[in-house]
Amino acid sequence: MGGYAAYKLGLSYPEVFAQAVVLAGPPTCGVRLLPNVDIPADLNLDSHCAREGDTWELLGNARWLPFVIAHGLIDELVPFASAAEQVLELDRLGYRYRFTVYPLEDHIAWVLQDKFDDPIAHMGTGLRQADPGHITFAWYPQLVRADLGIGPHQVWWLSELTADPAVTARRGATAEVDARSYARPDPMHSIRRHRGFVPHFDPTPGLYTELDWRVDGPAPVLPYLTLRLTGVASLTVDVERAGLASLPSSSIAVASDTAAQITLAGLPDGLQVRLDGQPVESIVAVPIGRHQISLVRTG
Repeated sequence: MGGYAAYKLGLSYPEVFAQAVVLAGPPTCGVRLLPNVDIPADLNLDSHCAREGDTWELLGNARWLPFVIAHGLIDELVPFASAAEQVLELDRLGYRYRFTVYPLEDHIAWVLQDKFDDPIAHMGTGLRQADPGHITFAWYPQLVRADLGIGPHQVWWLSELTADPAVTARRGATAEVDARSYARPDPMHSIRRHRGFVPHFDPTPGLYTELDWRVDGPAPVLPYLTLRLTGVASLTVDVERAGLASLPSSSIAVASDTAAQITLAGLPDGLQVRLDGQPVESIVAVPIGRHQISLVRTG
């Protein structure tokens, strides 16, 4: 997708893409001069572009979406510092990326040359991430348009996410869920960082830095799932896709800063649901704070 859309669409729907490639793309809906100093594309400081257009707030969603980012150091339209800020956050999170910098390239001349050899060489043909064990997802509730099908409807084994009304009413606010199923654990991995020189002249020599994962082996299967909810009013957890349905017993530890309704989908027959030890239905009303949902097979 190239520019802002690679950030915007990739981070809004990370489960549908295998990789994101950003070529001299702005991280916000407009131009970022300095951190927290933006010029919105529509020049309206109260628009959705200005208040809910910053993708830096959504970079946590890139856990399973590797980024290839290329940028000219003397870019006159998209300041280099704005791209570097994105990369630094990806690096802090330990997420995969490749960042190529061309010291002699700007924005317009680079586009007219139409030479993107290094990012093209690293685009890859990988598959989308299948159901992972760990999902981190944030969104801007102000941008949800259910009538147009826009919003966080499905994020792997999580779906039907809605934000707390107080969060939805607050401009620029995000809601976030961090869910981790130890019943379908992700392979353990270690982080590897590489830096080097791009010697060819397509378009001009550059420098690169990248962070990659080395798979170290499988992790043990445990009958646990954790949910940390921030500003989330409701969501659905597919316990079958999360790996809990086949277990004789399991538990879901919930920490929420608002009252939340958690719907458990994919429950097999004979699995009883309990909230803090009390029997409940598959739609669980969870109060503010820390609570435990238990799934126990009966009979």
